[in-house]
Amino acid sequence: MMSTEPEVVHMTEIRIYAQAPPCTATATAKVRANLALHHLLAACRFSARVGQIESDNIGQPLGSFWDEILQNSLGVATLTVAALESYANEMYFEGAIL
Repeated sequence: MMSTEPEVVHMTEIRIYAQAPPCTATATAKVRANLALHHLLAACRFSARVGQIESDNIGQPLGSFWDEILQNSLGVATLTVAALESYANEMYFEGAIL
């Protein structure tokens, strides 16, 4: 039988037991690390680096700095797509309607 509930993955369960007679306490928490925002912030960092390299090389003929611009730009594109995918997954796991 298939469940209609989305399966929650990448969760860490933390259990704490404390006992000091005559009292006993138990706590349970589930934690999930969302990465969409972190991917987006990393993309912003790469983008800022591209802007800095371009500013540093205004008026210069195309040279060795081009490789660094290209590689950082690829990081921007890759991390932006990763952020979108991660955000869609986070909304799915939270049961949001996409």
